[in-house]
Amino acid sequence: MDGDFAFSLIVLLVLAAVVAMALNYWSSRLSQFYVSGREIAPAANGAGIFASMVLPLALMLGLRQETGDTLGLGFAGVAGLLVSAAIFAPYLRSFGGYTLPDFFAERYGETARIIAILFLILCSFPLLVVALSSLGALATKLFGVAPASAIWATASLLVVCTLFGGMRAVSFNQAALGVVLLAAGLAAIAAIKWQGGGAQGQDGIGGAFLAFSFRDNADRIGVAITIAAGAACFPHVLMHGFVSPTVRGARIAFLWGALFLVLFLLAAVTQPEIFKAALPGARSKLQSGPLLFCALATNLAIALGLLIAIANSLGHDLYFKTLDGTATQSRQIAVLRVMLVIMAGAAALSVFAGAEISELATGSFSLAAAAFFPALVLGIWWHRTNQAGAIAGMVAGVALALFYLFAPYYFPVQFYEVMSGLSGASQDQWPHYLALKQAASLAEGYAKQTAIDAWVNEARAFAIWGGVDRHFAAVFAVPLGFIVTIAVSLLTLMPRPDVQNFVRELRKR
Repeated sequence: MDGDFAFSLIVLLVLAAVVAMALNYWSSRLSQFYVSGREIAPAANGAGIFASMVLPLALMLGLRQETGDTLGLGFAGVAGLLVSAAIFAPYLRSFGGYTLPDFFAERYGETARIIAILFLILCSFPLLVVALSSLGALATKLFGVAPASAIWATASLLVVCTLFGGMRAVSFNQAALGVVLLAAGLAAIAAIKWQGGGAQGQDGIGGAFLAFSFRDNADRIGVAITIAAGAACFPHVLMHGFVSPTVRGARIAFLWGALFLVLFLLAAVTQPEIFKAALPGARSKLQSGPLLFCALATNLAIALGLLIAIANSLGHDLYFKTLDGTATQSRQIAVLRVMLVIMAGAAALSVFAGAEISELATGSFSLAAAAFFPALVLGIWWHRTNQAGAIAGMVAGVALALFYLFAPYYFPVQFYEVMSGLSGASQDQWPHYLALKQAASLAEGYAKQTAIDAWVNEARAFAIWGGVDRHFAAVFAVPLGFIVTIAVSLLTLMPRPDVQNFVRELRKR
């Protein structure tokens, strides 16, 4: 039996075990389907949180290639989990609801529930598509099946793993996959050492942090704010707070998640390919078993979490809470399962949709932070925040994040010329840009398109605010969200007394 076939067989057995685990945890009660019956131990919950974080961090790492960025970006994610442990997760668990939009409805009203559903899908669905695409690429590599068949097969696997057990099955699956992911990372290090390979990043951990600290200040701040704020309020991560048995257990679970992520980062800094194993573009380069296990566990863990988070929000918040409040428990579970199938199918179809989905996925940290971070902080910690303020802040933040994510890339010339004063480009680069623009206007024949491309690429390089990459739009969107939310709240009526009491009681529990 050759090595590739043996490893393929191992992967098949792992997938079979995951499916068997899902089938073993059939959920017949709503509390099991939504929040695992609130029975998940903090350490297991923390392993699931860790597994849910690696893929989005790897997507960010794909934008930054230096070894120092592996730690810099990764520890910003750790900081986000610590923020969740301190100011979000315990109070969301104290609320006692099922979903993040559920909390927004209780705090800000039913209109906020609908907006939260839309923004949850906006920052979650593109990541689901990327994870599904990566799983399909792995299946193609391992088993030699056609890409389209691989996508539909992996989408079916996700449905099977979630359809019967809901969040209960996902919680146990993610916990197991988190352990597999950490073990595979350590095994990759051991294999490299055994084969006599030296670790990359020769200056060690201290040198990596030093390299990150000397990056451009504006871009470094943008990275840190975006990663930390996004990690703190990703809906598919925050939902792990709802499954904890106790309020204290929710906080401890996020601390466990941060610890597991730290251990994985310490392994990744010695061999960055471990972390990059989650990137879709790295599929053809993954040859060793441990790296393939990293890729498999990473993508499967987050795909399960994202699928159940979206389906639960649509089934609970949109169908039951908004459209049919009298639905029986059995009907609600049936609708949830239908939503799982629909969203998995939509994700499979969207794999072939083009670059826009990938752009939204790489901007998921910014979108999540813009949508939820100010509204959660102020909603939990400032009783004066009202419905009008929260909705205005959420919409303004997401609108700015989307604008900055897409406009500098698709309309770089207009963006740069209108806002050149805000660009991070130096003043002496403006004449060079004008020279390229003039050359593009004067060129003729075959040379014209080449000249236009050079001009547009120059504009795209400088179409940034203050030197901050467009993928880190949260550095602008989050402050705007706070400003708009506070201003509108102060200019409109105070929340009802019962809402203010809800906020005060929330922090007492």
